[in-house]
Amino acid sequence: MKFDKRLFIKAMNNIGATYLDLDLLAKALEQEYAKFDDPAEIAAQSDEPAAPGIAEQISELHLEPNEPITIHTDGACSGNPGPGGYGIVILQGTERYELSGGEASTTNNRMELTAVMVALRACPAGSEIKLYSDSKYFVDGLTQWLPGWLRNNWKSALGSPVKNKDLWVTLHQLTSERNITVEWVKGHANNKENIRCDELAVAERLKFA
Repeated sequence: MKFDKRLFIKAMNNIGATYLDLDLLAKALEQEYAKFDDPAEIAAQSDEPAAPGIAEQISELHLEPNEPITIHTDGACSGNPGPGGYGIVILQGTERYELSGGEASTTNNRMELTAVMVALRACPAGSEIKLYSDSKYFVDGLTQWLPGWLRNNWKSALGSPVKNKDLWVTLHQLTSERNITVEWVKGHANNKENIRCDELAVAERLKFA
């Protein structure tokens, strides 16, 4: 069947497009193509604009490597597991950027971690970053638990495998390449950027409802 860029991007969005899993991608593509009874219908749909994937969103950012960056992130999920989304606000000087994405089946913790991972990937290596999150799981994981996980070959203090290891491995690499300080903020409180991140995350979650 002829390759269709729009369906490829949509399939990538459906699996988060934060890391490439070829099996997941193949299944997502199959699901998109299966929606059409006639291959001709795919071509008819191709002129419709696709929602920008996270890679496209990041490509539109213009962050300077030598200027401090402030990041706000949040994740949302219904069902846990269930449909989820994440929202990001990135500030540098007078510039302000918003990023968001989601997955059809995920957990709240994975969306919290994914939000941070996507935000850091948008920042040049070596950047000085202050990151605010309302996720104790992420903040405590990065600042308290991660050193022990590394010493124990990704096992918890009880000897069980670390949950969401795939995301934590990537986060460890990304944070190691950047000068990052994290701070926990109370969610759904009087913090306009945290509130905006929540709005973005919920909007993405609702796309899969």
